[in-house]
Amino acid sequence: MVLSCCLTLHRVLGKAASPASCAALANAGHFPVLMEQAGTNASHDRSARIDFGHILADVPCSGDGTARKNSHVFRTWSRREAIELSSLQRRILLRGLYLLPPGGTLVYSTCSLNPLENEAVVLSCLRRWNSTHVQGRVKLPVRLVDGREMLKGRCALQPSPGLTSWVVPAPQRGGPFFSSWEEVPEELRNAERFALRPEMFPAGEANAEELSKCIRFYPHHSNTGGFFVAVFKKAPATSDVLQGPHPPPASQCEGRGGHPLLSSKFHRVVETDRAWQELVNFYGIDAAWSQDKLKRGLLLWQTMKGKTEPERISLVSEAVARLFDAVSCDGRQVAWARMGMFLFEHLPKGLLAGGVAPCRWRPHAEAVHMLAPILHRRQVSLKAQLVRQVLGSAHRQSTLTEGTPLACAVAAGAPSATHHHVCGGLLVQMQGSTCSWAPGVATPKQLRLLVDDDLAQALLERCQPLETASCWAGLLSRMCPCL
Repeated sequence: MVLSCCLTLHRVLGKAASPASCAALANAGHFPVLMEQAGTNASHDRSARIDFGHILADVPCSGDGTARKNSHVFRTWSRREAIELSSLQRRILLRGLYLLPPGGTLVYSTCSLNPLENEAVVLSCLRRWNSTHVQGRVKLPVRLVDGREMLKGRCALQPSPGLTSWVVPAPQRGGPFFSSWEEVPEELRNAERFALRPEMFPAGEANAEELSKCIRFYPHHSNTGGFFVAVFKKAPATSDVLQGPHPPPASQCEGRGGHPLLSSKFHRVVETDRAWQELVNFYGIDAAWSQDKLKRGLLLWQTMKGKTEPERISLVSEAVARLFDAVSCDGRQVAWARMGMFLFEHLPKGLLAGGVAPCRWRPHAEAVHMLAPILHRRQVSLKAQLVRQVLGSAHRQSTLTEGTPLACAVAAGAPSATHHHVCGGLLVQMQGSTCSWAPGVATPKQLRLLVDDDLAQALLERCQPLETASCWAGLLSRMCPCL
């Protein structure tokens, strides 16, 4: 599970194209506890709570570790940003520790090398979590795992140990540095913004051994960016411990805001849905596959912007289906921005409007390789030179002149009673490669491939003659087309 998500994560999951992925828009510092059954919101029954055995808290940071690739960091970085981010990072980490089940693992990471965002946050959260008592009982303790030992023999990166001592700067540019809380003047302790706090300072030799288990990656050691990682492990469950504090008030469980992805709504596909029957008939979706997914509740419609008609259909895994059915600790719905992998979506607005196409659904680029074995209609096979022809045309669309090889190929994959093609979505395959699939659409006079720049470049490299491969990437794609 990823605690914080945004539009970037939404796009990254699209590249992963996995039914076992999902994204929610929420305040990571107050991410809700998810319960499997409605009506158990006030219960702390472990069997009703959905646990995440592995959590990645990749928190917002000042990003100074990215300076090698982003020189803009040097012009925008400030002491105040790091001081202000520190409290947000602590909230996210503490919430992650609360959501972590007994025996679970949490990874805290930043792309910063500033100890205020790294070791100071780790140390303050460790001390706060492991020292909190509730009615004579203590929460399950957490400890740091030695990161360097974990990486030994696994990769070529050269990790360095976490810092055990550091200084804390005053917020103002050019201000003094403080090595202990006692040195901080009163005006910086009680400032309305950018106040310094005791937990920002190292706590002496007692914690030095623990902090050295964190790992730092310096750019000059492994020719990388700079980043920081700390691995937490929660103790196994016992009968005399409390999992954590009570859930936060309902008003803190979700971060609503005005993000457009918050308009996404999901609901399950049923066999009698008109749109689903249209898809099955038009594309010849395999009956056994369809019945299996519908029976297990793994197909979801997505609607957006308050519309009633769905715009996409997604395939999810069993685990994501459980999350979809879950309710938060206070009964409010989680704002899911994405569920699983998109299978189909509506054609672009204005394309084939006015009833030109009998079905306005087209395959999504994420799922072309999954759809290929289960679609018995609307598959077009093109020779490599025809694929190059379409990709090299403006807007990646080429004219279907009657009698030409391209027009004959499209008509063979999408025939009509008059031997012309039927307009609408298609799956296009390059002959000779079982991996080179792309979504497309046939209009009355043109074939268009609905691919982005990355997929278009990959297809071009795969359809190059071996002797004219322009780079090692093209050669590799010809030798190993599934990579």
